Amino acid sequence: MHNKQGYCLAILFILSQFQFLLSKLPAQLPEKSESSVRVDSIGDPLPPHALMRFGTKRFQHPSSVAEIALSPDERTIVSVGESHLIAWDVSTGAEKWRATVPHFPSAAYGVHVLAFDDLGVLYTPSDPGILTKWDVETGASTQVILDSTVQEFMDSKSVDVVADGSKIAVGGAEGLVVCDAGGKSLFEIRNNPAMPLGFQGSDRLTFGGDYCSGLFSPDGRLLAVVASDSPQELQIWNVDEQREIRRIAASERIVRFAFAPNGTEIAVTERDISTRKYSVETGKRLWENVIEPNTTAECYTCGLCYSPDGQSIAICTPIGNHYDMRLYSAESGNETGRFIGSKWKPWSVVFTRDGKTLYSSGWEGTIRLWEVEQQKQLDLPVGVRGSAVAVASPVGNYAAYVDDKDIIHVAQLTNGTDARKLKLPGTQYSQLAFSPNGQLLAGGGTEGENVHVAVWEVETGELLQRWSWPKGRDPHSHVESLSFGPEGKQLAAAVFRQSKAYLLNVETGKQVAALPHLQVYGLSMSPRGDVLATAGWDKVIRLWSTKDGSLLKEHTVTSELNAADVRMYTVCFSPSGSSLSTLHMDGSVRIWNSSDFTKQQQFATLRGFGYGAMAYSPIGDLLATGSADGNIDVWDIISGEKVWSAKAHDSYVYTATFGADNATLVSGGDDLVGYVWNLRPDDMEPEEFVAEELWKDLSGNASSAYRAMWTLHDHPEQSVPLLRERLSKVQTVIDLPEVLADLPEEEVERRTRLTQMLVEKDDSTEYAVTIRRAVSLLQQIDSAEARKLLTTLAKSNPPNAISPLAQQALDQIRLREGQRP
Repeated sequence: MHNKQGYCLAILFILSQFQFLLSKLPAQLPEKSESSVRVDSIGDPLPPHALMRFGTKRFQHPSSVAEIALSPDERTIVSVGESHLIAWDVSTGAEKWRATVPHFPSAAYGVHVLAFDDLGVLYTPSDPGILTKWDVETGASTQVILDSTVQEFMDSKSVDVVADGSKIAVGGAEGLVVCDAGGKSLFEIRNNPAMPLGFQGSDRLTFGGDYCSGLFSPDGRLLAVVASDSPQELQIWNVDEQREIRRIAASERIVRFAFAPNGTEIAVTERDISTRKYSVETGKRLWENVIEPNTTAECYTCGLCYSPDGQSIAICTPIGNHYDMRLYSAESGNETGRFIGSKWKPWSVVFTRDGKTLYSSGWEGTIRLWEVEQQKQLDLPVGVRGSAVAVASPVGNYAAYVDDKDIIHVAQLTNGTDARKLKLPGTQYSQLAFSPNGQLLAGGGTEGENVHVAVWEVETGELLQRWSWPKGRDPHSHVESLSFGPEGKQLAAAVFRQSKAYLLNVETGKQVAALPHLQVYGLSMSPRGDVLATAGWDKVIRLWSTKDGSLLKEHTVTSELNAADVRMYTVCFSPSGSSLSTLHMDGSVRIWNSSDFTKQQQFATLRGFGYGAMAYSPIGDLLATGSADGNIDVWDIISGEKVWSAKAHDSYVYTATFGADNATLVSGGDDLVGYVWNLRPDDMEPEEFVAEELWKDLSGNASSAYRAMWTLHDHPEQSVPLLRERLSKVQTVIDLPEVLADLPEEEVERRTRLTQMLVEKDDSTEYAVTIRRAVSLLQQIDSAEARKLLTTLAKSNPPNAISPLAQQALDQIRLREGQRP
């Protein structure tokens, strides 16, 4: 142990090794030019730092979609969700333009915020008292200022316009106003609920609060209105006479409604998972179709539209975990077809003018196109849809990602082309994981009403094993995390909604154990494969024997601050196995000694997390985290400092894994694309090799050391001799944080200054952090000369402070190559 009275004594440290994100970069790095912009395989721009994209962003809204609308000339489809309004080119799926608009809730009553007139002008609610008119070709906009008598309506969530644009209906919590094209009020409809509508847990469609929503009939003579003061009634108004002429009684709260093309009938989706059709003239119910769910999960009927010929109605019917749309006969209400293939709740549908095709979108943000007659989903005009699931191989040859059709692509990291595709009928995948030697690939997700895991051989695509077990009471059960043992002989899977982790034998296909862990979210196999760590929302880390599934030990994480939320999304063993990291809901990362759970490091990312996107670099000196705002950050393990960051995705980062060369990172996000990232500092030009300065930078702050490591790695023929010369002289290692712990400020300054003088003057004395980085660099270079030097250092006689670090580096190299150390 360290004696603070003798600050120069040697420190034998057991912290995990410090390395760095370096190595050969994939071919054709971007040129250093402000005007150069990298593009993906179909010519769309990539974000800064990105080398390639898996999947396309065409027809992919960056958030859930509240509504879509097709322009009258059918050249543009518009989507709106959260604060994004985006116009898409129908022929290519490419984005034409986007704008920021108010946040309109999708899963709520009374939302209808896109309306076209016959000239192709788009109308949306805007700031209080304002409507915005958009040119959908260019994105140019003009505002309509509503007169002062209707300002109170403009928390609006509803807008509609008659065909010639002469009248506009705008609805909000206080009611609805019909105005002329210039914004002058013609008449108003008040909403007078007995009590304000608040969110009700039993009905999440109350999320948007009070509402009043209106739609004009096709000829513009009638206006149908539903308001939260009478949510089970449709008010029918005569627009010219400005008076209510009748009310149509529904059976349940009205979700969405649509006039038939002839204006004589109106179809309504209602909260009892039904669709009903009513006569506009009499209010009489003409038919009903009520869906009986086979699940206790919340179910809806929501968005609907008539085909242009009035013969069919398309209805969004997300029932439990079946995210379908159905086609009904407008005459009888009988189901005539079903559109299957959406990945999350569809909320809005629109037919093309000929009635042969149908557009849809919803919570997943994906705009889909369907052939109506056979209810077949059509391919994108250009590109392949991706998903949130993307991982890198630890040996650096491949990355794998899941596309929208649940096909697993094993892609070359050099150029993104497919080496092979893997598909099992009826399966969907929420997680992928490569074995440490890169020879096997596991996929976990669902197969119908079962949870499913499969393992393939990467080079041949041969299916080696598959497991399947019932979802149980929760229809949303799926795999949240996968982790292989070191030789790919064992595999572990976490299922949050079953509160279990499953330990599987890949060789025999048998289940070794089902490990109970309340709300388990993440897991990690130790590098030697003898221990499995699990962590979850119960705030507990558990260590299990992989031999028989017995519990070895557990640790409950407590919060230092009452407000902090220390529930965990994931846990990761370091490559040496000596420590493990946990990622918490409050945005913090904690690093623990894996043998006794003493905390080695903690830092706040200042970002929230939505999933367990966290990974160690192959040597263990850096940690990558993906946040809820789409950022990826790379952290120095010792200092907790950030050394690299990028705005990676439009929404939650779902997965993050390092490539074997440590210069690349693969991520997948809830914007349903994956990326390969170049981790070289973006402003780093080729630097001159100045040995003294580079060696000094290794002991500096994390940012300086990060850049120095890149330069040293770029010049292995000079770096290895430099490291041999420097490390061979070291006899005493000073762990400065240990030396300075618990000392008063003045003493900290004095000892820091004296230690710096000693290190600069005496080649036999060095900082611990410098040694860690130097050994990590040798492990990353991994040339014959680098291995030879590591072997010499490991066998130092007598052993010194460098010996155990060098031996750990050699052990990790052997583990990576599939050898037992």
